[in-house]
Amino acid sequence: SMIYKIQTKGAPWDITFDKTNKKFYISDFAKDLIYTLKPMESLLSTSITLPSMSSPIDIELSDDGSLLYILESLANSFVVYKTDESKLLLTTKVPSNPASFSITKDLALIAVTCPSLSSIAFLNLCHSIFYN
Repeated sequence: SMIYKIQTKGAPWDITFDKTNKKFYISDFAKDLIYTLKPMESLLSTSITLPSMSSPIDIELSDDGSLLYILESLANSFVVYKTDESKLLLTTKVPSNPASFSITKDLALIAVTCPSLSSIAFLNLCHSIFYN
């Protein structure tokens, strides 16, 4: 059964959990925002404001919670933010209308699905930025 509900400003789309800091990161597809949520406190706050018309569709945290990887569907970009400063570290263009991504550390690749093009794009996982 549902315990409680938290209202957002737009359209919450994807969610990932920071095990170290015990908080969620939530992408807002409509408002181009990334929220943080401390579930035990029911505290929702804006963590990162993305450029207009970014439409963050998929997000993932690094293992230590220090980096947030974001796939922006309308901007056709893959971006990386440092979570403690909400600082942009990297922007890489991807093919149009990306839908999701997966980071494969063993192969040092990021796989990005692009259903409208019937393709999968692969990005090089840069160890110097991703694993400090």
